[in-house]
Amino acid sequence: MEYEIIENNDYKINYPTSLKDFVTSIIEYSIDKKQYFCSIFNVKMYDLPQINVSIFTNFNEFENYIKEVSHGATPPKWATGCFYNNEIQILVNLNSAYSMSSKFYTLAHETLHLFFNNFIYKKYNINRFRWLDESYACFLDGHIADMPTEKFNNIITKLNNITDNFNINQLNNMNKSQTNNYNSYDIFLVVGKYIFDNCLEKKYLDMIKTDCNMISQIGEHILKDAVDYYKNEQTNFMETKM
Repeated sequence: MEYEIIENNDYKINYPTSLKDFVTSIIEYSIDKKQYFCSIFNVKMYDLPQINVSIFTNFNEFENYIKEVSHGATPPKWATGCFYNNEIQILVNLNSAYSMSSKFYTLAHETLHLFFNNFIYKKYNINRFRWLDESYACFLDGHIADMPTEKFNNIITKLNNITDNFNINQLNNMNKSQTNNYNSYDIFLVVGKYIFDNCLEKKYLDMIKTDCNMISQIGEHILKDAVDYYKNEQTNFMETKM
């Protein structure tokens, strides 16, 4: 497979030539998102150096590249977007229309993770709170805008079955990302939406810099808070219709 490189001040992307139109579109979208990320993190556009990105259409190539740049780490089998070694790696399934559409948001999603890595975790020497940056990334990448309300409500209904005593901090363990009871990315999406719908995004960024224990305590109950919040919204909507 032939590869080529496209480069600007924000990204240097190595990709299969067959994905040129796709790559051009995701760059434009992700740069717009990056400008918004800067406002949230209170940094300038180029405080984050140019990001190297590698895009693959073959899982073995994707996995082997990650092993190389991470000195041996293996991505989860379900992973299609990663940020090992402060780079971004993306896997696209050319035979899946869903993969092509969902991967449109992946560059922006992984870029948000690098904002957390560079401006929170590394800068303040803080261990990663996976639930926090994944929740921001799942909401801020923008794919929720394309999610039908009915699908979001179905996610709330399903998560309602697990909210009691569910400590979201446990999702730092990647082995707990996918279970028979939940998909952690549904959890991250709901929590992320809750954070931004209640204008908590900058408060939590300020808090994690000074009080990691408080972020951990919030993680003990934030899923229940979020699900209860949207259940209440659903109830108010139905009462208004009546």
